[in-house]
Amino acid sequence: MISGNLLYGLGGAAKAASARLKDIETDLKERIKTQSATTAKEMSAITRTRTENATKYKQAARNLQDRYGLNNLQVEAVLAGGLDNADNFVNTVRQSAIAAERKGITFDPKAAAANLITLTEGAEGIDIEAQSQAFAQSMSPSNLANIGESARTIA
Repeated sequence: MISGNLLYGLGGAAKAASARLKDIETDLKERIKTQSATTAKEMSAITRTRTENATKYKQAARNLQDRYGLNNLQVEAVLAGGLDNADNFVNTVRQSAIAAERKGITFDPKAAAANLITLTEGAEGIDIEAQSQAFAQSMSPSNLANIGESARTIA
């Protein structure tokens, strides 16, 4: 036969364990909510930065195509080292124009630009949109690949 004190003690322990489980559940819910908000803010910032970088890339690419008649592969080659390379490329073409003018030679900026870029024969470039997205992703990598690690820190 089980005594009343023992039953009373077991009932109290069960109530304490139940309260502790509720506290753990509340804490876990709060951690999940906080981590979700943090992840959402990080992803929003990454998306915003990627959009800005993609836009800058497309502007630089359009400028190179419009001014110098570069194709997608040539644009890719110029911008492979970053957006500053577009400015460097433009400056190089300008310097070539100045040198040609001093020598009294007729200068064709599109031909000069094409001559500055050496490409592998038969190579094909990807379209500017895909280039801009790849560039943006490389400039703002996402840590979503590590989302499992974030989940483990919550628990």
